[in-house]
Amino acid sequence: PLTFDRVSRESVKLDGVRLTVGLQVQEPTIREFVERGGSLARGSGFFARFLLSWPESRIGSRPFREIKPRQPGLTRFHARVKSILNDSLSTLDGGRLVPSCLPLSSEAYGLWQVFHDLVEESQADGGELRDVRDVASKIADNAARLSALFHVVQYGAGGEVGAESFDAAARVTSWHLNESRRFFGELAL
Repeated sequence: PLTFDRVSRESVKLDGVRLTVGLQVQEPTIREFVERGGSLARGSGFFARFLLSWPESRIGSRPFREIKPRQPGLTRFHARVKSILNDSLSTLDGGRLVPSCLPLSSEAYGLWQVFHDLVEESQADGGELRDVRDVASKIADNAARLSALFHVVQYGAGGEVGAESFDAAARVTSWHLNESRRFFGELAL
């Protein structure tokens, strides 16, 4: 439980909440964080809880482009996210959040098992993920969580997470896993 004391308003107590973080930092900042933290940032599992990306700089190759006046896909996405955020959440007395359970369908669970085992095998000595075992060890669970988010956006907060949602999440998390390999490889150099 977290209590937030406020000077001008009533204090707020939160219990049973979840948090999703989107964090963007500049290259010098993340390098200094890793250098100062040493192995602690990785050894504690901090980085393994994020889906990292390390995009190459496009500075010098970004010509001006007119903004497209209408992007129907993005407009629909924003409307869907707004709708989800406006939905009331189930809570117990005291404000404790009661999250809904979204199980994987049997087909999605089978895909998850295959994904998990492929990633696990790749972490062995000599495997391509041996240098990012911390991240790789959590990637199947991150794929399951992301598949639930994809399901909620597409179908709502009920039912089972289908194979299509899990497959999309596995692709996204695999891309981020490769980005982690590149990120930590460049830092090591």
